[in-house]
Amino acid sequence: MRIRIFFALIPLLLVAAVAQDRPATSPGIYRIHKLTLISNDLPGTERDRIARAFQGGTYNVDELAKRIRIRLRDTGYALSEVGVPQITRVRPAQSACNADVRFAVHTGAQYRFGGITLTAGPDDSVFPSAQLRAQFPLEDGAIFNATAIGKGLEKLKDLYGSAGYANFGAIPKPEYDMPRHIVRLTIDMDQGRAVNFGKLLFEGIEPRAGVAQAMLAAWKELQGKRYNSQLLREWLKTNSAVWPSDTAKQVFTSYVASADPGTVNVLIQFR
Repeated sequence: MRIRIFFALIPLLLVAAVAQDRPATSPGIYRIHKLTLISNDLPGTERDRIARAFQGGTYNVDELAKRIRIRLRDTGYALSEVGVPQITRVRPAQSACNADVRFAVHTGAQYRFGGITLTAGPDDSVFPSAQLRAQFPLEDGAIFNATAIGKGLEKLKDLYGSAGYANFGAIPKPEYDMPRHIVRLTIDMDQGRAVNFGKLLFEGIEPRAGVAQAMLAAWKELQGKRYNSQLLREWLKTNSAVWPSDTAKQVFTSYVASADPGTVNVLIQFR
């Protein structure tokens, strides 16, 4: 049975991925020559700042809309909306893949963070409430920032993971006080049970012969010990040096062995 290590993150708490350089050959992917935001409620300085951040980059236009929405929600516009893109291709003589893109943007009011409530079952009291709250870098009363909340959720997951709770889950539920322009957050937590490291599994083709064998030998350092996400990262950092970083990538998925629910296996998937 596959362990679901996840957070049921709503669109409000989406965290932007790092922009990537990629060829503009797929449908809907363009190098942004000029980005224009049309808005009646977003200050001109903010519009210019966001436009400058993306002009010159290469994006799928749907992804670009998502990134713009994240930028807005990181500056307090918690209920912002980004419309359908209007795309105008730049003259082919300049570049066949360049485009000017326009979005209609509605931000609504700017919100502040009204605090956080963490709820757990009667047995989910491994850490004191003050330590749990400290995982979130956003102070009460600060301008709301969706990415900061997302990072706090990741730190919360890692905190429980360091204590053996590989199957920890959390569901964030925002509550909007529209008259006062405040966002409060309730997070329902389920820590699951503490587990030990089980087997090391592999998928895909080794980047070179002997990689899997070498990693299996090194895995004996962890197998049978209490699961610890931080210890796992350190182990992977040390032992992933056995393959070329430009030809292989490790992707980790956790499983519970059906015969032993007290262990978690770690899967390494070679690209």
